[in-house]
Amino acid sequence: MSGNSFMSAVWQNNGGMGVALATVAVASVVFVQQSRRRRTGKDGALILPHVRSLLPYVGSAIDMGGGINKFIRKHAARLGGQPLFTATILGDKCVFIADPEYLSFIFKSSLQKKLDSETLQKQFMTNVMSASPSEVDEIFDKDTLKKGSSHYHHYLFKGAELERSTRLVQEFFIKLIPTLVSTTDKDAWTRHDLFSMVVSAIFKASMGPLLSGSVVSDEAMQGFRDFDVGVVMMFNEAPSLLYRKSLKARAQLLKEMESSAFWKEASPLMKTRKETLNVSKQSLYKANLGILWASVGNSAPATFWTLLHLIEDETAWKACRDQVETIAANRKDEFFSLDDLDEMTLLHSAFYETLRIYQGNFTARQVKEDFVLDMGSNKKYWIEAGSKLMPFWGILHSDPHIFENPDQFQYDR
Repeated sequence: MSGNSFMSAVWQNNGGMGVALATVAVASVVFVQQSRRRRTGKDGALILPHVRSLLPYVGSAIDMGGGINKFIRKHAARLGGQPLFTATILGDKCVFIADPEYLSFIFKSSLQKKLDSETLQKQFMTNVMSASPSEVDEIFDKDTLKKGSSHYHHYLFKGAELERSTRLVQEFFIKLIPTLVSTTDKDAWTRHDLFSMVVSAIFKASMGPLLSGSVVSDEAMQGFRDFDVGVVMMFNEAPSLLYRKSLKARAQLLKEMESSAFWKEASPLMKTRKETLNVSKQSLYKANLGILWASVGNSAPATFWTLLHLIEDETAWKACRDQVETIAANRKDEFFSLDDLDEMTLLHSAFYETLRIYQGNFTARQVKEDFVLDMGSNKKYWIEAGSKLMPFWGILHSDPHIFENPDQFQYDR
């Protein structure tokens, strides 16, 4: 049977199915062409093409969940190499930037009056941390923000306090490591889920120096994980029945932060915030929960991916281990100092490489008013008020003009 006669037989035997398939095929072509059609708005500026989705409210959120960088690259290519496009993400019209050149340009001072970063931060505190309008006003008071920033610099970023915190973390790991292996047979292998182990270790190691020794527990760690699962849905005001467990976990974490046990073992950072910030107790507890989420929510995944890549690459693992062992043999104290840690250049490189590849944060801005983004050379783009501008710096990190083989993990890059 020839190819044509075979197709005719299939068409005849399947009747309605053949018609349906043909209709879908034609509709798909029209759909794609319509998505690519270039439309212009005010001053001849191009109205950004939109990634269509058949899912109301959810939009392209599931698609983006497969990887932000991949999502942006894929749809920019499908839309004919567009440097900017829009997509619906959980009810919001979001503007994505696919061209690295546009990332820095969008933040030029001349555009800042048209963009608003504070609204989304306040939305986070309201929807995710359950802060009331008056509590949000207290948290975002200019004097409160200024004092809070000075606390972070004093306790977390440099000097004696950072040295003290680093020592406390090392003391924790000295106690932790023996619990991860068999106590009866030192030659036996113990199997762990790497991500669960990393989240548990990072959470417990950081909670003492950062918040309070009272939250260094399996219960609090699991509460954080349950809460973390629902953060995106909370932020976007999805139906609460989808994240009831997260709401329960949030309430329990806030209750822990109110307890006398928490403040009895509170870190110097927490005590200073309590003594110096002019906010209500509830505002303080909710802001502190934000610190917890931001710290563990970022450091745990970064540590996981770094370890995974090093474990998979025997050369990288050996190089990093040898450097650490050399530094350990020459250290002046039982614990690594900040100077010792600075000498671990290969570990630093591996960690920064992880951040380059897996950085998943947007520098989101709410668009306050319509404006034309003029890139010169007749490249004008119409940005609509009410949309969310979603600059993703991972696009810059995957630019082959800057990083050779950008999709490849190179521990010593």
